[in-house]
Amino acid sequence: MQAKKSLYKNKDFEKIKNDSKLKDLYDAMVALKTEADAMIPQRAINREMLLPQVTGRALSIIGSSLRNGEIWTAIKYPFKNVLTAEYAEKSDDIETNMDMTRRPDGSKVENIPVRFVDRLKDRSLQSTDIIGSLVMYYDMAVNYKMKSEILPTLEVVKETVNPRYATGTSGLKSQYDKISDMLSQRMYGH
Repeated sequence: MQAKKSLYKNKDFEKIKNDSKLKDLYDAMVALKTEADAMIPQRAINREMLLPQVTGRALSIIGSSLRNGEIWTAIKYPFKNVLTAEYAEKSDDIETNMDMTRRPDGSKVENIPVRFVDRLKDRSLQSTDIIGSLVMYYDMAVNYKMKSEILPTLEVVKETVNPRYATGTSGLKSQYDKISDMLSQRMYGH
């Protein structure tokens, strides 16, 4: 059984395919997304044609709401954001970070963040800046790849000064804590 093409034809996409410049731009964006996907863990790859889940800026959201005739959304957004912080942008869109898992005891499982891959809870907050979103996604993927290459060495350095394993030395606790804090901030983004 095959889908009836007439029912699923997208006129806007047909225009892009027929314009060589737009088609080249589309192909370049798909290639960039594919290259970025190759740098992040396998569990994120099944989202290959999903746009990076980046939120729009407040003015962008308000402006697009007004252009679409959604006056209530344009009025509601700033008040709801100020009063409840429900729509507040998190640093680097943490809400789309797939790696914020915890152990049964409640402690964090430290992972290098993979951001912009989990769907936004409120789709109306999705950024309409596709190129900007792709650049942010690519930057996250390169960041992930580079951190993944150096992290094992840094973890070995941290465990080398771990007071639980070192005997007959004093002052290692503060060094261990400093290295742990540095890894938490610089590598894991906490």
